[in-house]
Amino acid sequence: MSGKADSSSSSDQRDDGCFVKSSPGSVVNTVVSVLIPAEDNGKYLMVRHGDRGWWLPYGKVQRYETIKLAAVRIATEVRY
Repeated sequence: MSGKADSSSSSDQRDDGCFVKSSPGSVVNTVVSVLIPAEDNGKYLMVRHGDRGWWLPYGKVQRYETIKLAAVRIATEVRY
């Protein structure tokens, strides 16, 4: 082991403090799911995706968006 940094990959720190390591030409997608209480009765909002079944609302984090802001955006985009 030479102790040199691998020049074929890079590590960038996002605004929210997360580090993303990527290789040249690679695409890095961060996805966040949101747990939304439907009411005070212990039920949660789920989204049906055709034949894939029921899922928590989710979406991709935009390049310069924090994970927290992405979660808020996704929660507000969900249609009841």
